[in-house]
Amino acid sequence: MMVVKKVLIGLVLVAGLATFSMFGMKNSKEAAGNQGVPEVMLQPVSHGASDITIPVSGQLELSQRQVVTLSEDKPEYKILVKVGDEVKKGTPIVQYSTEEIDLEIEAAQGELETHRGTLSELSTQASDIQKQKKSDAVKPKKEADKDTGEEIEVPPDVTVKELDKSLADLENQRKATNRELKQAQQQLETLKKKKEALTVKSDFNGTVVKRNDHPGEAVDTYSGQTDQTLVEVADLNKFILKGTISEDQTLQVEEGQNVEVNVDINGYMGEGKVIEVGYFPSEGEMDMYPGEEAGATYPITIEIGGEDLSELRPGYQARADIIVGTREGMMIPLEAYKNDGIDHVYVYEDGRAVRRDIVINQESLPSEGGADDVMEIQVESGLEEGDQLILLLDPSIQLEDNMKVKLADGVEADDGFGDLEDFDDENVDEEGIEEAEEGGTEDQQEDQTDNKDDDA
Repeated sequence: MMVVKKVLIGLVLVAGLATFSMFGMKNSKEAAGNQGVPEVMLQPVSHGASDITIPVSGQLELSQRQVVTLSEDKPEYKILVKVGDEVKKGTPIVQYSTEEIDLEIEAAQGELETHRGTLSELSTQASDIQKQKKSDAVKPKKEADKDTGEEIEVPPDVTVKELDKSLADLENQRKATNRELKQAQQQLETLKKKKEALTVKSDFNGTVVKRNDHPGEAVDTYSGQTDQTLVEVADLNKFILKGTISEDQTLQVEEGQNVEVNVDINGYMGEGKVIEVGYFPSEGEMDMYPGEEAGATYPITIEIGGEDLSELRPGYQARADIIVGTREGMMIPLEAYKNDGIDHVYVYEDGRAVRRDIVINQESLPSEGGADDVMEIQVESGLEEGDQLILLLDPSIQLEDNMKVKLADGVEADDGFGDLEDFDDENVDEEGIEEAEEGGTEDQQEDQTDNKDDDA
């Protein structure tokens, strides 16, 4: 009896170990099957448009600067503004001494008044002569002869001819005095302009960015020269970028075209416009652009727009993409694009990544030296609209043709969502939640039944 019990116990232990081993092998197999299966999101292929751009790089500059420097012939001055002051066009910013010019102006004004007085006197004299010509003074007189007592005719005190000669002399004097008066007026205007020039005014609306109370003392580290600046005003709301374009690109670029601007150092992104394309090539510059032979380059100026440019500073390295046109076609995200010598993508089919070789528009790829924020490229063939492109959650994973993949949580094969951030909890189907709580949808329940049958 004891032998029978020992045999039964042994059989139970063997059966238990066998069952446990089979269960463990099944779980290990399932875990091994899921291990390394990449999670993916899906993005449908769609028809769209993208910009055709030409890249330009260079340093940012202030488009408007006014620098007032120390002048050897004007050693005395007064700076009227301080750093940070907002000034309007025409605001006085530096006043040079006007002591000497004031004396010259005073003398010129005195000379002017003298000439005016002379003219007034000449006019009075001419008026008196005209009156005399109409008086009895120019008529002969009759008087009694002292010896005979007879009435005789006596010549007038002055003749009309004599008066006319006096008027002619006065006219000549008047003309000469008038010439001197005009010269004195011109001299006075010149002196006033010189005095006005001694008051330096702002050429535009801007901000005082520099004031130097000790010009000529500090030595510039780079140039080795003394800083002669008194004050500097700049428009901080207007920046420009100067660069060059190739011969061929001059056929596509023109003034007024829109530009996308990017600054690497702080990630600034903005817009601008082409305001000038040089007619003559840049002196001494011969360059070679991708796909082109060496040739002349032409200067180009881009004005950067925007209400707030406080993040920008002169000297920042920036790049700009000049929008010279648009291209339309089938567009795919740049992150879906692969190249191993052949352009290709992976599309989702029945839980697997299927390779599709494609032909892309090479011009839609990010250009060398251009903006690195290109998000989409154009496909000319190899895909159909509605194909589900695979986007990896882990970009380091290398996909292979027919590799098994699994959809990230919340992504379905036909929903077209390319980014989990696009999901809105408020839009989740309540009926779907109820089905999940009851054991899943009918398809999921059938899948579970099939899995049980397979296990059996």
